[in-house]
Amino acid sequence: MSQAQRYFCSLVELRKDKGLIGHVLRRYPEEILRAADKWAQQNADYAEKHQDPKRLPAPDPWQFLLEAPVVPVIDKSVFRAAQSQIGALRHLIHIAEGIATLNCDWHQESIKAHAKGDKAVYDHAIRKVADAHVIHARVQEDVRKENDAELLKQMEWLWNKRRAQLVHRGKGEEVRRLKQWPSWSEFSQQNKLPVALVDWWIRCGADGAPGLMFWRNEALTKFLMVHLNQSNLDSRAVKKIRQQLGLIPVGDKKHFVWEVSFEPNSTGNLQIKGFWRSGKESFCGWVDPQKQISAAVLLSVR
Repeated sequence: MSQAQRYFCSLVELRKDKGLIGHVLRRYPEEILRAADKWAQQNADYAEKHQDPKRLPAPDPWQFLLEAPVVPVIDKSVFRAAQSQIGALRHLIHIAEGIATLNCDWHQESIKAHAKGDKAVYDHAIRKVADAHVIHARVQEDVRKENDAELLKQMEWLWNKRRAQLVHRGKGEEVRRLKQWPSWSEFSQQNKLPVALVDWWIRCGADGAPGLMFWRNEALTKFLMVHLNQSNLDSRAVKKIRQQLGLIPVGDKKHFVWEVSFEPNSTGNLQIKGFWRSGKESFCGWVDPQKQISAAVLLSVR
């Protein structure tokens, strides 16, 4: 269920973006960004080939820039925030697979425990992963394709154990049908807020609006209330979900979008304006009836 193509562009492509991320990346020669993209793809291919349990759902070119000594601290804060989107996407995918919740990614917990040599925590976490995976049709199909007698035996043992647990809990109907992983559209509908945070983290669409990583939490909450049609969103709840996903904002006191305002016009569109903490306008654009930002223009870049 990789959403890499939907969420991610290469640095070379992002450099062309009309928004704030493009403005930052255009400070660097295209050949440097191309080298970062190539390095990231090679690392991703290696991790996939060797089935590295810590592998990410998409190449990570941001680390190349973070390790470069010539990159100033202020830009590294942008690249670190952008990099956090990849880990957040992995967390979302694991939630969709049933091996994580917003509070805990059992797959990641098993990796951490294994590295620390904490067998008790590792066994508990890996059981959570196994219990969630074994009831999925795709997992069982993949295991049977392997045609490994020992692996099949282990899967059958896990399945029988899980089936007994479900019957004991009065969920016998789940035994009669294997689960199917939801489509991304289904998952997005059921998890609108966390998906929107990840989806719009680096850029809000591709038409000039700054990504949510450049916004103060209160400002992005106001935007999400409009974007998601959820007037009861609380900024504390938004911040908690952002932190649970591991999304890192660019700034602490100097957000590009400190405040935001909306003003309707006669066509049904909303004019959106972002402001620095000083009150100076930072960007403006239009939110159409489908809640997408279009024709956004950066007005102030420091």
